[in-house]
Amino acid sequence: MRTFNLKIRGEYLNLILDGRKTIEVRVAYPRFNGMAAGDTIRFNGEHEYQVAKVARYPDFEALAQAEDPRRMYPTDPDNLLTVLREIYPPEKEALGVVAIHLGPAATLL
Repeated sequence: MRTFNLKIRGEYLNLILDGRKTIEVRVAYPRFNGMAAGDTIRFNGEHEYQVAKVARYPDFEALAQAEDPRRMYPTDPDNLLTVLREIYPPEKEALGVVAIHLGPAATLL
């Protein structure tokens, strides 16, 4: 089991802490290779969550078709693709997409 340290914007972290955002989306940087269920994610150095599942997709469009947008962007699910593409430019999306399904909080430091 591995621990992945991720930085996340406060608004998105709050949605995770509230239990409303249960899937974290990232582009498929090489450091996510091998991430699997049972690993731990530590957000902003202090909030730990167990990884329940990792799904990989070729792009944001495939992600949006396969996963529930309300679990990734609960405040405005209809604009999920717009928001993701504002965060990640096309050359980053071309790396592929990782949908990290979050399990319960593991440990709060």
